[in-house]
Amino acid sequence: MHQLTYLHFLLIRAALPSVFALLLATAASAIEVMHVDWSTFDVQPRIVSTTNAQNSAHVTTPGNLVNLPGVAPLNVDGVGDMLITKGNLLFRCSGTLLPGGTAFLTAAHCLTDESGVIDADSVSITFHLPGPNVTVSSAAFTIHPDWNGSVLNGADVAVVTFNTAVSAAVPRYDIYRGLDSVNLGEPNINVGYGQGGNGTNGASGGSGTKRAGLNSYDGAFTAGNYAVLGFDFDNGNSANDAFFQVFGAGFAHTGFGANEVNSAPGDSGGPTFIEANDTILELTGGGNVGTFIVGGGSTQFATLEKSGTNSTTYSVTFSGDAVNGNIASALISDPSDVQDHKIAGLTSFGGQFANGNNGADVLPGTNSSFGEFSFDTPVVLFQDFLDPFIDNSFTPFATQLIAVDLDDATAGNKLATVTVENLATTSEGAGRGSADPNDQVMYTATVLDHSEASFDANNNVDSLSLNFGAFALNSGIQLLAFDIFNLESMPSFTAALDLDAVNGSGDIAVLTTDLSPFTNLAAGNFNSFLAMFDTSTAGIFNAVFTLTVSDENLPGAINGAALTLNLTGTVFEANLVPEPACLTMLALGLCGIGMYLRRRAPKV
Repeated sequence: MHQLTYLHFLLIRAALPSVFALLLATAASAIEVMHVDWSTFDVQPRIVSTTNAQNSAHVTTPGNLVNLPGVAPLNVDGVGDMLITKGNLLFRCSGTLLPGGTAFLTAAHCLTDESGVIDADSVSITFHLPGPNVTVSSAAFTIHPDWNGSVLNGADVAVVTFNTAVSAAVPRYDIYRGLDSVNLGEPNINVGYGQGGNGTNGASGGSGTKRAGLNSYDGAFTAGNYAVLGFDFDNGNSANDAFFQVFGAGFAHTGFGANEVNSAPGDSGGPTFIEANDTILELTGGGNVGTFIVGGGSTQFATLEKSGTNSTTYSVTFSGDAVNGNIASALISDPSDVQDHKIAGLTSFGGQFANGNNGADVLPGTNSSFGEFSFDTPVVLFQDFLDPFIDNSFTPFATQLIAVDLDDATAGNKLATVTVENLATTSEGAGRGSADPNDQVMYTATVLDHSEASFDANNNVDSLSLNFGAFALNSGIQLLAFDIFNLESMPSFTAALDLDAVNGSGDIAVLTTDLSPFTNLAAGNFNSFLAMFDTSTAGIFNAVFTLTVSDENLPGAINGAALTLNLTGTVFEANLVPEPACLTMLALGLCGIGMYLRRRAPKV
């Protein structure tokens, strides 16, 4: 890869296979796939035998992001150096680790002869990392069934598979599945281990050093029953703009200056990364979270799931009875996964037309110099072939829990709405990235006021005193009725009442009650009870019953103010009949003396 535009994937329905025609029919916008006379084209498959010479231009550093103008930073450590043994010869190509880590995407011509027959004996792939490099050997090769050995017939796609997954330290990359066009001139990142050199003097030196730079696809060309994506090597001068000189003003683009690169021998199978966030956000959660009491609401969590390996930015809007503030955040599949790019094309071949691209080529011959063309295999056409190699056990997903707090400060029915908007820009069409319809879930709940226990139906009365009066000894069990009410503070939204415990003190053997714990006394209702006075023992009696009450057993339930029931009564001996006026004195313990004096007084 040496001094090298972003995908201008402009396609229409053409005389191509039905699967390709179907794909093109869904494109958002398109131009004609151009037909050229390849017989006048000097074809150079981008493969080279290895040497040790190096060139420093555009060299990448393991662990460091490729950070180029106009595109998001990219970790290219998952682009591997592929050495192919064919008999006594050693060849180099490039390629990319697919999601799952058990398959390596590259060009078919790297592994076959000119008839499309596999002639590679073995393959060794090295991933250069900040720590120890990772080298793996092939277990099998799979060539696209339509590959016939000629890059001019398309289908230049192959997969190298391994017995076990490559170390998780090596990044994986998804394939680009978009069909809509991308604006002409926007940058792609091209990566490979091909020869170095420069645009003036062409490719030179050895291969084996990873380089990365910018270019853009300028058009699509028929290649047998398929298509290839073309770009040229610009130096800023219109005279050397090959697309402009050969195909006209509609293709004018003079490149990315010092960041421009072109493919060279050894880059075959290497990726062209398109910045395209196709991740789908799916928000789950919502529903009725039940009933709770004021202050008892708990945080709910909606789950936001992102599919795809790319990072995704999004916003969350809370409305209705949600008390959360709106947020903006991002999801990535892994803390080390900063990829916002996908594999759009595979380096296949390059060259020039017989007329030197109408004079655009600055150096005669096919040598990757300024003014030459390069062509990639578009992976979107081969996604059905590639999908079986994208291991389903790999989970290119990330999840984020979104806290949702419903207003629990007041009673009533609550409705909280959570809306997630995907903010990521994308070129992959309807339903992707920012074109993804907003996801929305709703939470409902019922919030109740606290219960209010009372001895009175209309007012909050926490203490009740019942005086049975005075009864002769053995007058039987005397009864007094009373009620416990649950006052309704807010109609339809007041918690039920529980009587949790009844504790008595004083003369509780004489003064008793049938009070016992109960649950769920509805607001506005009451339960009736009896207080009982046993007259089988003479004396003056007092008892106090403390009632512990609380809300029904719902989140937010608390104890209410305790109720106090005071009971009093007097039992006197049957032969000591107190006068009515004496009852008060009896209560003071003095009436007996008065009755005694009365009996002893002489008659007049």
